[in-house]
Amino acid sequence: MDFSELKVLLVDDELGIRTTLKWILKDLGIKGFSEAENGLAALEILKSEAVNLIISDLVMNKMNGLELLNELKKSEDWKDIPFIFLIGTTIDREALSDANDIISKPIDDVEDFQARVKKILEKRKKTITKQKGEGE
Repeated sequence: MDFSELKVLLVDDELGIRTTLKWILKDLGIKGFSEAENGLAALEILKSEAVNLIISDLVMNKMNGLELLNELKKSEDWKDIPFIFLIGTTIDREALSDANDIISKPIDDVEDFQARVKKILEKRKKTITKQKGEGE
């Protein structure tokens, strides 16, 4: 499946993590990326850009990943965007159950990470294609 036209929003307060994620995801053919250092910056990006997937850290200043996800779920425009938590802490995963996936940092198995992202993006792409077909 071709992911070249899809866009991923990477939300992490560490530039190195965002850079590594882009490198890993480019291997899947993804070309479109936006980056934010916290949840508030991510919300500002979403006001002007359409994205197909959000990968977010949990612990960040100003607005953490869980607060970001909660804001997305309140919005008709954003509630269906697939969301992956990338967490470096031990946490009750039940609290993060609204996310499509939860992946631990550091990413030790790049192929597993890519496979999980690919599965979510394939499902998202099928939904987008179906919605376009219904709107015609």
